[in-house]
Amino acid sequence: MCDRNGGRRLRQWLIEQIDSELYPGLIWESEEKSMFRIPWKHLCAYLCALIGNILSSPVVK
Repeated sequence: MCDRNGGRRLRQWLIEQIDSELYPGLIWESEEKSMFRIPWKHLCAYLCALIGNILSSPVVK
């Protein structure tokens, strides 16, 4: 069964998390607190760095 207040609770929880400043990069985008930013680290950056390190390492036999 769907809880009709679930969306309201989720919204309040999210607002509390943004206001807490516990999560680096999770910030309000607007002064009206109508938009927020969630940091997103893309896996590609990690993989590209890893592949670069592998390719630049000398081959050990």
